[in-house]
Order: sequence, then C-alpha cells, then structure tokens
Amino acid sequence: METTATEETISHYLNPLIKETIIRVSNYGNCKRWANGDRLHWYSDYEKRPIPMTDKYYDELVKKHRTLYSTLSLFNKNVFGLEFRNLTSDEKKNISKQYVEKYTLGIDIDTVDEVNGHGINIQEPKVKEAVEAAAQWYADKFRKFTPNSVYCLFSGGGVYILLHHELLKDYFERIGFCGKEDYIKLIKTLTYAINELTKAYAIEFFKKYPDYIKYVKIDHINGAKRVFKTIFSVHKTHKFAVIPLDPNNIKIKFEAATIPLKEEIIKRGSYWYTVYDDTNDFLVELSPYLQKIEKKTFEQERKQLTYPTQFRVSDMSHDYDEYPPCIKHILGLDRCGVGATRALAFLASFLGHIEQDADKAYNIWSEVAKRWHAVALESNVFQTHYKIMHCASCGTLNTYKGGFPHVDIIEIGTCKPDSRCLQINFSNPIYYTDNKMYIEKLKADFLAN
Repeated sequence: METTATEETISHYLNPLIKETIIRVSNYGNCKRWANGDRLHWYSDYEKRPIPMTDKYYDELVKKHRTLYSTLSLFNKNVFGLEFRNLTSDEKKNISKQYVEKYTLGIDIDTVDEVNGHGINIQEPKVKEAVEAAAQWYADKFRKFTPNSVYCLFSGGGVYILLHHELLKDYFERIGFCGKEDYIKLIKTLTYAINELTKAYAIEFFKKYPDYIKYVKIDHINGAKRVFKTIFSVHKTHKFAVIPLDPNNIKIKFEAATIPLKEEIIKRGSYWYTVYDDTNDFLVELSPYLQKIEKKTFEQERKQLTYPTQFRVSDMSHDYDEYPPCIKHILGLDRCGVGATRALAFLASFLGHIEQDADKAYNIWSEVAKRWHAVALESNVFQTHYKIMHCASCGTLNTYKGGFPHVDIIEIGTCKPDSRCLQINFSNPIYYTDNKMYIEKLKADFLAN
C-alpha cells in the first residue's frame, strides 16, 4: 500500500491536542469509530480485523496516510476482534450493521466540478458562496429542534454537517432487544430514513436557490460504514485541514484551515462535539420518514412472498470483451465528477445480473470506485444494487432525471452504441453480454403478446 503521508502531515497529526481531539470524538464508552486511512486501509492485520480509532492504531495510520477517515457509526468494541478475512461481501455488510450502537448523522456538502472531481474548486467565489449557503440552510433547519447538537466542519473541499449521536439514544434503546435480523433491518431503516429527511431539505433548498445547483451537490448516503474525514484530517489534494465552523454563521476561511494550523484553531477541537440536546425533538422530526421506510420495507417483503419474481443471473462468467460499450467506458474512466454515484449504482446492478461471484463483482466495482475517490465506496451503494436492483434499460439510462438514486448516465457520456446494441434493439445492457437472457426475453415478450 502506497505511503501518502509526508513529514508535514505526520507532524500535524502527532500534535498532542490534535491527536487527543480525534481520539476523543471517536470513543464513547464501549463504542468506537472504525478508522480508515486514505479510504483504503480498513483492516489491521492478516486476519483482516477492523481498525478502531484508538491510541494503539492512530500513530500507525497517520505515518502511512495523508488523509484520516472514520465512520459515522460508533460500533460495539467486540466487532474489532472479529476476523473479516474469509467473509463474503454480504456477511461483512450484515456484521457492520449488527454492531452499530450509536450513529452520528452526517451530510456532505460538496462542490460540483465535472473536470477535476468534487471539492477541487472550493476556492472559486461563487462555489464557496453556494456551499456556505447550503451548509447554513441545513444547520438552521436542524437547529430549530436541536440547537446545541449541530456541528459543522470545513471538509477541505466542502462542508460537513453532523448531528450528535446522543440524539438517537432512545431509538437505539428501543431496538436494543431485537434479534439479529430485525436489528440489522432497523439499522437500515434508520439510515434510509435519515437520507429521506435530508433529501427533503435539499429539495426545499434548491427550490428556493435554483442558481446554486450548478455549484453545489449534497450527498445523502448515510450508512453503517459511511466514513467522513475526521476533524483535523488533511485533505487529499488541498493543503487544508478539516476544522470546526460556527453553525450560527458558516464561513469558510482558507487561511485558518491551511496547515500548519494556528494554535487557536487547534484549541477549538477541545470543546468540539461535547454538548448535545437531551430531547427527542429530532426523533419526532425523523418519525414520519422512519414510518415511510418501515411501510415500504413491509410492502416489499409482502410482495416478494406473494409475487416472487425471478432475478435473472447469467449461467456463466463473462469477460471484459463481452461487456457493452457503456460498461467498458465506465471501467476505463480515470475519474468521474457529476454522476459518479449513479454510474457506480448502474455498474453494481449490471454486475448483479452478469457476475455470479459476489466477491469478484465487488472487486471490479470497488477498483473503479477507489480510482474515482467516490463517496459511494463508503456507502451501501454496491450492497443495495448488486443482485437486488434490476439493471436499468437503455432508455432509462438515457433519460435525464437528475441525481442519485436515479441511474441516468447522460452527463458522463457513457452511451456509445455499436452494432450489437442495434441487434438487441437498444433494450438493456445485460442482453448485450448474455445472449441467452435476451432470447428468453424475446420468448417472454412473444408469449405476453
């Protein structure tokens, strides 16, 4: 694994106050955040045990990696003793949810940069203004019912909005006695409901400020293993550190964030993320979205039991040469700006039909996500699409709908039809690769008519 740390970043991280702050916000009682270096270094040894953000591993991580991440979830300490080496992707996914005991809601407000990648153009005045406006919108919305629990960070390329994990204390107490399968389901319900709530706020924001949509993007990808850069982490490209911002007046000051940090900035970390509101007002706000997700889950389960549908999976493994042009284009991109999450969702759903081996499929998918430095890598995009979501048709892929979870891919120009696309009547990318599936489709269509 490549070493990205430099003498300057190591000196920064080994500052006693910076180290103390990062470890403090990552440990609460028996719960710890899962640490990560450069979004690559997830495990500690040959047995692939998760890395907790503790003093034991901190120095090792910062001496290898420029950028330090940790999960929004706080996990029961027992998960860090488990071996992940021989687990399947599905088993890893379920274990990560099973051990979540606290959760920090997180919103990543990023810049739109179709050429260089999100966050690179934060210093452009109009972009900075749009990011600050979106961040203030969210902070103000949350402060109406949680005035002391909203925490904001300059992420180096945008703004993070976080809500203290204690706001969800009663939710976790209620589900604490559930069986394993129900607990996992309820963790998914929680994160999906949070995403629905934050999407609703985003719709309101862009309706009021439509001109900002070309400058700022808001990620709604809360999940058990979702990671954010830690407070005081160094940005992967800019010479900025992640520093606290005032929720009452969000203004990004690049000089203040430039490393080496001034002592007054470092001292702010000692009281950051220390207070919260001891009320259920946030859960009241979240309640309609929890009910919506619970109802949707129930209806999906009932439908599966009543009307079982066949999810077509190819009988054989397929080589790269058999993939359609759109998939080859995605696999070959060095980077992807706007539309990265949608493209990765499309890739995961395509592989769900074409690649039986989940680990092989994930390796193909994650190699692309890592190359793009995509936020989808820290979310459940692969797990919620592979062998779950049917691959979108060519028509859907080429109909602009705007934003994940829709999977249109017009913006990245990935559709380059060839003669085989014409042969399958521009129907679906999976039929390009698997002719047997296409013949079965034609037979089904004939019988239906």
